[in-house]
Amino acid sequence: MLVLFRDQATKVALAPGCAGSGLRDAIWTAVCQQVVNEQTVAVRLRSVGRILVPAAGVRLQVSVRVDRIQSVLQPGEVVWGRVDAFNEGELVTWHLGMRIIVPAAFFPSPLVVKGGAFMFEGVGGGPWRVGDVLPLSVLRVEEDGVAVAKAPARLLMSHEKDSGTKRKFSA
Repeated sequence: MLVLFRDQATKVALAPGCAGSGLRDAIWTAVCQQVVNEQTVAVRLRSVGRILVPAAGVRLQVSVRVDRIQSVLQPGEVVWGRVDAFNEGELVTWHLGMRIIVPAAFFPSPLVVKGGAFMFEGVGGGPWRVGDVLPLSVLRVEEDGVAVAKAPARLLMSHEKDSGTKRKFSA
């Protein structure tokens, strides 16, 4: 079943396990992410920051790309991040195909200045608000597109920023 939402001039198509990006930039294209427990994804369109959130209790995969990594993470590590603000800061999280930007304080640990990408598993329970604490379990760590650590084997999907292309990983 396809569900359509309209946010100003942007139409977002949503289906079980899939979500449309483009809430911030029209050039983003539709992308899909596997829902870990294969539940039907129910979403709501939140007006503040135009953020899509999953239904409570739905487990899903989250791809995170950052310009400045705030810590050296290992697979299996649980990261607790507090949401300080939306639409500002340095950390970009992909969540069901859409982008959430939160300050670098999301990772409260010493700075390690380098680029990279992380694959997380998160538990949906939105809508998220400023001050909420989000648990994320690290699945995979990458630096410059090269896997530096691997999580237990599973198929993951990531997204190149702004291009809408999909890259599959077999950890």
